[in-house]
Amino acid sequence: MRLLVAYLDRRLLESDRIPSFRAGFKQIGTILWQLITKNEENFHENDAPAICMALFFTAEFDLFRREVASTRLRFFEVVEILFDRYMDIIKIDLKAKFISGLASLAAFEKEPSCLRAIFRLYEKIGQRWNPDKEECETMFNSFARYFPITIRTLSPDPAVPSSEELKALLKKCWTSNSGYAPLSFPKLIELLDSNNDLRADTKVECFLLLFYKY
Repeated sequence: MRLLVAYLDRRLLESDRIPSFRAGFKQIGTILWQLITKNEENFHENDAPAICMALFFTAEFDLFRREVASTRLRFFEVVEILFDRYMDIIKIDLKAKFISGLASLAAFEKEPSCLRAIFRLYEKIGQRWNPDKEECETMFNSFARYFPITIRTLSPDPAVPSSEELKALLKKCWTSNSGYAPLSFPKLIELLDSNNDLRADTKVECFLLLFYKY
């Protein structure tokens, strides 16, 4: 098991040096998902930080951004399940690198299904990680740029979240940690002051966030 994880980890780290790397990128994500979810008793927790860092590495060369949405989603799900199960070891080994790495993966994301996974992760990190000031700023800048949610999803597929679901998830990110409060006020006040065309319901959302008791 550990040899297979090590091979997949090395494959991700060599993403900038293998011309045919993208050909098997989605399959790597699928295999990792199966190893983590179906063979938990054989998965070594010390592999979790290495897998996360290998994946974050792909963002440095713009490889992750060029993948199709379904592939990106699978890897966001891998990061989420690793965080859910192995947060303590990830925090010890990676510290702020986990936060900055996740933000780098999310930097250009616009696909609703991927945003749902990202928002879920940021909410969990805000609640469980006890982020410091710098980590709060990194995460806040990553998710706050999506406010207000303007994405419209009309797909009947339950795998594609509605704009209302994304709004609710974004609010949960925003209110998941009191460390976001000092960053929220200037962001929301600026939005209210500078946008004369802001919809009435968006103004209400701004005020609700302004007066939210962290």
